[in-house]
Amino acid sequence: MATVATGLGVFLAGALISAILITGRRTPTPAATGPGITSQVSVHDVESPLRVGVYNIHTGRGIDGKTDLGRISAQLDNSDIVSLHEVKAAFFNQPDQATAIARKSRHSCLFSPSRRRWLRDYRGNALLSRLSLGPWTREPLVDDTNKNFRILTSTHIIVGTTQVPVFFTHLHTRGLRDVQLQTVFARFAATGPGPAILLGDLNVRRSEAVVQELLDATPGATDAIHESLGSRDPDTRVDWIITRGLNTIDGDVVDTGASDHPFYSVSVSLT
Repeated sequence: MATVATGLGVFLAGALISAILITGRRTPTPAATGPGITSQVSVHDVESPLRVGVYNIHTGRGIDGKTDLGRISAQLDNSDIVSLHEVKAAFFNQPDQATAIARKSRHSCLFSPSRRRWLRDYRGNALLSRLSLGPWTREPLVDDTNKNFRILTSTHIIVGTTQVPVFFTHLHTRGLRDVQLQTVFARFAATGPGPAILLGDLNVRRSEAVVQELLDATPGATDAIHESLGSRDPDTRVDWIITRGLNTIDGDVVDTGASDHPFYSVSVSLT
């Protein structure tokens, strides 16, 4: 009996370890579509500037090592739409971090998971908006890491009588990043020639030839952060707001230490 019990114990322990290893593997989220999200503002006044932001929140962890979503939400008060990156998904009774931030900043939230782990959504990107969002689409991007899966999510807002496509993404630091960039720019260009917005941590600096070539090859594409900040634009920036058919009015960069990335924002209007 002792031998049988020991054998059963070894079997159960092995099964538990196997289950942990299998469910702990990161897996990609599939392509998906979903309905729009109604907000308090359905149509943005064409005469009013639109405040657009991009923020890699580093799962809310600041450079002091403390996780504080309140520090993130406090910076978003003036934003009409802002993309968030490196966002933790919902866990047990806790909402995803973007939804938690949106509740504080009074935005609607579209959370788009990029990978799964432990039988649940694990990490992703989000779009916070004070405007209603149209139906959304999630597209997996090519990957060769089998670990750090990336996606491109698209939706739209309405400015005056104009439908403005909005894309948001977070690309890889190496590997097939350049291929991912090409896909993202191709999707952005395909919505032309009207106004459009691309937001994201593209993990590419302005000084790199690959992104300059893509900007030059995409009719009307504008690096709105650089256009607004000029000499204040950090050489290390990897976060982007790319627009087409929109006039850049002004911009700002704020680094409070709430994340390992600054928060970038610009004001734009229809040209």
